[in-house]
Amino acid sequence: MIHTLARWCFALALVGLVAESADAQPRNLAPRLSEAAPEFSLQDVNGETVNFADYKGSKNLLVVVDRGWIGYW
Repeated sequence: MIHTLARWCFALALVGLVAESADAQPRNLAPRLSEAAPEFSLQDVNGETVNFADYKGSKNLLVVVDRGWIGYW
């Protein structure tokens, strides 16, 4: 009996959390058109740190994020 009540309480709390998070406004992290990109630094394939500021003033910059596996093959 107590285990059943505990399961129902857990399920109700879980449903409440899911319903609450579904109502939350999503954050838009993408920059707007013609908005300056934020400063950032990343590691290249050789492990060297590359700063965005090093390429400031360049016309175009392409950032490729490799997830460790080829997902499009």
